[in-house]
Amino acid sequence: MDEVHRLLGKGRLIEAIKRYRELTGVGLKEAKDAVEALRDGGSLPPVEAPRGPTAGPTLTPAQLQDVKQLVEAGRTIEAIKLVRLRTNIGLKEAKDAVDALRDGHPVTTFSVASQQQLPMHCPICGAAVNAAELKWVSPDAAECAYCGYHLRAQ
Repeated sequence: MDEVHRLLGKGRLIEAIKRYRELTGVGLKEAKDAVEALRDGGSLPPVEAPRGPTAGPTLTPAQLQDVKQLVEAGRTIEAIKLVRLRTNIGLKEAKDAVDALRDGHPVTTFSVASQQQLPMHCPICGAAVNAAELKWVSPDAAECAYCGYHLRAQ
């Protein structure tokens, strides 16, 4: 949320609302109300973490390159296994991602259907949990981008 505060400090309300939506996944009205309350000296209201199908883990550029090399070498099954290992997604989703890479489509984010949710804030450092900045370390845990604490899905 530091970025939202920084944008508000610069008088960039619309950008702050947009960034708040990206970080929390809330709707436009909820984001506008929250950011305006923050601007007016209040605090941000608690936000429930999203559930269900969400944008899932991403591959680092090096991991993506490894997958691409396997695909180019015709080692599709190994590429699928690597995608599953690095992202903890299902077989079908991994196969679809590898097929898309083989066909020349850009793929870096994978869909994960889960009823589990991560906390909205890291219990150690208090940083907001942003799906785009997470490194998944197991099917039910991701590493905090700021302090490295393993956040467990509940």
